[in-house]
This record gives sequence, C-alpha cells and structure tokens, in this order.
Amino acid sequence: MSQPLPTEGLQMTISYLYLLSFCPPEHISHLKQSSELLRTGLSNKAELSEEDYFAKVIPEACRRIVAFHQNTREPDEDLVAELSKLAKVADSSPEAAWEFSTQMTKIAQLPERAKQKNRLRSNQGCQFCATPCLYGYFAMVSKPNYDHLNELLETELKKPKEEQDPLHVIWTFAMGHLWRTVGLRQGYVSANHLGNLGYCLLTLGMAKSRYPFPAEKMEAFQQANQALIENWGKDNK
Repeated sequence: MSQPLPTEGLQMTISYLYLLSFCPPEHISHLKQSSELLRTGLSNKAELSEEDYFAKVIPEACRRIVAFHQNTREPDEDLVAELSKLAKVADSSPEAAWEFSTQMTKIAQLPERAKQKNRLRSNQGCQFCATPCLYGYFAMVSKPNYDHLNELLETELKKPKEEQDPLHVIWTFAMGHLWRTVGLRQGYVSANHLGNLGYCLLTLGMAKSRYPFPAEKMEAFQQANQALIENWGKDNK
C-alpha cells in the first residue's frame, strides 16, 4: 500500500507549480536553479528521489487544481492527465514552461470557477478582477500573512495623501509572498502576473481586515492596478 501524500509537501508542490506558471518562460532555467533546495527538500522529506517524488505528487496536485476550477470533487480525468503531463516537464525548457502556463490559464477559464457566484469573494472584490480565477487557489494553499498585509496598508494610509502609494505596497507584498512561499531569495514573475496576483491577495486580505475597503475603493484600486500593469509592459519592452 502506498503511503498517503503529506499535506505540507503537496501544498508546497502546488505552490511551486503556480510559481512555474507565473514565470516568464525565458527565465524558467533560472527559476529551476534557484528552487533546487525546495525540490530536494520535498523529495528528501518524502524519502524519495526528486524524480520519483514529483512523479508521485504532481498528479494529485494537478487533480486539486482542476477540481478547484471545475468547482467539484470529481474533476475531469482527461484534464487532470493533460495538466499532469505538462507539469512534469514544465521546468525543463522555455517551450515546456510556455505550454504549461498556457494550460493553467485555460483551466482558470473553466466555466464553473469563472462564474462570479463561484469566486472566492464574489461580490467583495472578485467582481472587479481582470482575469479568470488564476490566483485564488494559489492564495489558499500558500497561506499569505494577511495580518502583515493589513499592517502595511494601515501604515501607508496614515501617510499624507500625496505620499501614499498602496499599489507599491501590494506589489511588494505579492512579490515577497511568492519568494517566501517557496523559500527563494529571488525569482522571476511577469508584471501581469504580479499585478493581478497582488489584487487577488488584496481582495482575500480584505476579508480578514479590521477596515475592509468598500467596493468603490476596490474598483478604483483595480483600475489603477491595471494601468500600472499596462504601463510597466510599455516601459520594459
């Protein structure tokens, strides 16, 4: 009888797969190199080789990802198999990374989770999201420190209005969370993913905030966030 998968290792593997999907494909080899300690740590803890560990864990990680987006406990087996196949080689080349990232985006567009009523905060921020629900499950399994986020925002909002830059706070928090989640000191993520992940973390963080932003402020923040994403891309071509 095979041993059950450890919850912590499974959640960390899911987080790693999301990080791979957020990484610009041309930087995938750098991400793989910088995450070596994470991968070996997971496999050593399971007393398996790295190859055997990921061969065992990735199918279940992908099953849970697809199940989340289909909003069901019984996900489509063909979708799970296809995502697993791509995930197992996602960090092997830029082409493989691109195929995996593309498939993750397609899965995020599955109709059940894409429906507003099935989003994590359906009428409290998620209704303004600019993308399919690509970040919600990552936020759930990676356990962001929302208390710290709220402290940062409270500190920022105490500054004179002309000095406030909540966008910078959210982007910085999102990047720090990405690297802490997988134990990295540096990594690569596109402005599009970073900005949209930041908005997701803000939305979910407001659920635990003593002073949640009203809907009109969330909408205004999202408009400014999307403008920053667009301008960042233009400035870095």
